[in-house]
Amino acid sequence: MYLIIQADNFSTLHKETFIEDFERTLESVARELNRDFATNHVINVINEELEFQDILKERLTDETERKVYENLILHFNAGQVNDKLRENNFNIFTTFANMHGFVNINEYAESKNKLNEDLEKQKQEQKQFDMMKKAFKEALMETSQNR
Repeated sequence: MYLIIQADNFSTLHKETFIEDFERTLESVARELNRDFATNHVINVINEELEFQDILKERLTDETERKVYENLILHFNAGQVNDKLRENNFNIFTTFANMHGFVNINEYAESKNKLNEDLEKQKQEQKQFDMMKKAFKEALMETSQNR
């Protein structure tokens, strides 16, 4: 209550000066807190990344697994890959399948095999079409020569 009475006794100029001083002090404290927060945040991010890299080295022992991981990092956002890898308990093949829109690596392999079969079938059909086209042209040429 005493502070309120004191504040009422301030002239307008004193009130403005008091408020400006208070705001400057508040901004200074906020900057200092923000700097500390940012520093701590950066330290935490670096520590998390180092821990993640250590776990990655422990879990991805096979050269193939490391190459799959590197391939994923090249084609997808590293943060998404790492999050998905953690989610899959560092199973790189499940992560690979998930990043490509499949539930597991078996589903991915089946889809890839089906795609390869479909492509092979398409090539065979194109080959047959080309042979029939050639035979049809030859038949037309023969017919036109016989006339």
